[in-house]
Amino acid sequence: MTEHDTCEEQALIWFTRGLDAPLSVDLQQAFLDWLDASPEHAEAYARVENLWQADSFEHALRELETELPEHGFPPVGAGLPAKARKAGSISHSRKRRWPTYASAAALFLALGTWLGDLPLRLQADYLTASGEQQRITLADGSRLLLGSDSAISASIDDDQRSLRLLRGDLYIEAAHDTRRPLRIKAAQASVEVVGTRFSVSLRDDHVAVAVDEGKVRLSSPDGDASLLGAGAWQQLQAGHLGERHPQGSAEQHGWTEGRLIFQDRPLAEVLKELGRQRRAPILLFGDAGSLRVSGNYKLDDPDLVVAALARLGGARLTRLPGGLLIVH
Repeated sequence: MTEHDTCEEQALIWFTRGLDAPLSVDLQQAFLDWLDASPEHAEAYARVENLWQADSFEHALRELETELPEHGFPPVGAGLPAKARKAGSISHSRKRRWPTYASAAALFLALGTWLGDLPLRLQADYLTASGEQQRITLADGSRLLLGSDSAISASIDDDQRSLRLLRGDLYIEAAHDTRRPLRIKAAQASVEVVGTRFSVSLRDDHVAVAVDEGKVRLSSPDGDASLLGAGAWQQLQAGHLGERHPQGSAEQHGWTEGRLIFQDRPLAEVLKELGRQRRAPILLFGDAGSLRVSGNYKLDDPDLVVAALARLGGARLTRLPGGLLIVH
């Protein structure tokens, strides 16, 4: 703990120490001194405790598919002196919860995410981590930029050129070859080009295609097709083509320039996008997620963007060990 830590960060450090094991006599006294130093310290500690006890925190962990055996875990403040357990709104709840504490939660979240990626890792020819981009030149001379937390498989031979976007974002400068059109599959979307520059983004079953140069044919499973020219973009969701936008393609792949550009989107969606730039997740609780936001932010420090958006939504930002961010 340093003098530069915020009051809430200091409270988090004491909180996780108290869950790990009973504090030594010296640490107990140091904690009591910290608690007495300012009323803000007790308030910050109570906020952390209340957040940890919130059912929504447990639900969020379950949604992220961390599987841990169920048995009781230490009540809040169990390792701290009695005075700490009386500070602010400290509770003595002994509800049965998952056997973990803040530092372990981040570890299991990271491990669970990696294990969940195993099937994708077995399919992918190219794969990027959160916050990483990769430049690729294919055998046909096509140049690709693979975005953060993305994966593709590729098959290029004398008879065909095909790619499958398994996750994330892909920007393509397709080599011109009329004999072998470049075909891309992304969920239920099919894309075909001869030679052009464009991007494809995949989020669950939601696919967006945005064209910078040339023409791109976007097709749905039921046979509907749309021809997109330079500047145009279109989405396919749940197997159906959405509205064709004749302009605005550059905003759809702002990530290629290190930027996140969004217009009138729910805060929850934007935070999910920012989460793809970080190794640890961003969890969102409360009503702030429905707030509509617009912005143009650099992605070199996604945590600063999360903090700015949390302030905009009137929410509080809490950092847990391991890099886990909670907007609540």
